[in-house]
Amino acid sequence: AIAWMNYVRGGFEGALEEYRIALEGLPNDAEIVSRIGYTHRRLGNWPEVYSAFEEATQLNPRNPTLFYDLGGHSFGFTRRYAEAVQAYDRASNLAPDLYDAAIQKGQTYAHWQGQLDTLRAVVNGLPRGLHLPEIDLARVNLALWERDAEGLLALLEGIHTTVFETQVAYLPKPVYSGWAHQLKGDESAAHLAFDSARVVLEPLAPENPNDERILIALGFVYAGLGRQEEAGERATAAARLRQEAG
Repeated sequence: AIAWMNYVRGGFEGALEEYRIALEGLPNDAEIVSRIGYTHRRLGNWPEVYSAFEEATQLNPRNPTLFYDLGGHSFGFTRRYAEAVQAYDRASNLAPDLYDAAIQKGQTYAHWQGQLDTLRAVVNGLPRGLHLPEIDLARVNLALWERDAEGLLALLEGIHTTVFETQVAYLPKPVYSGWAHQLKGDESAAHLAFDSARVVLEPLAPENPNDERILIALGFVYAGLGRQEEAGERATAAARLRQEAG
């Protein structure tokens, strides 16, 4: 408990000290080992992350989250894409309804090889009536990356949420509308969409000064509005927040 409180407050070195004490009493506890791995990830200690992943999955080889998050995400962050794909596959095999593992696998191939076939197959295989934040975001991102403006606008019409929000993203729907209209060459409609997103995001920024997702979204919006200097400032601020958080 002390380790976790240190972790959420950004005291990662202190968290490690407490987790090590806990591990002395519970040396075969996969949860403690995995938390040590997550803490090292915050510190950028990648060899220790991989070591914790190997140990934790040996102790608990049927925990899909270990493969999905500690394994897949960590390998993806460090561009060890083949290992990331293997980890996401293992997570999907253990928990077929962990849809984000399959989505992340598809996105890994997009980052790794620039191919969208895998992500397209994953998205097309998802239950059509299922709307989860990660699933909806994967659908609209695929349409955007395929430069399918009409398909993207149709998707947005059928999604009833107003904001695509996950742990790493906070994007009002009009941001995607703006990008779709840009693809169509309709700058007037794009400007209106981006300005609509600006009205939503600007009041949130001072209320959530440490939320890099909002800064990133504002950067996209300002870029769409042609306010390049302000877009660059938000990108720099978001990068600074991420660096400070580890």
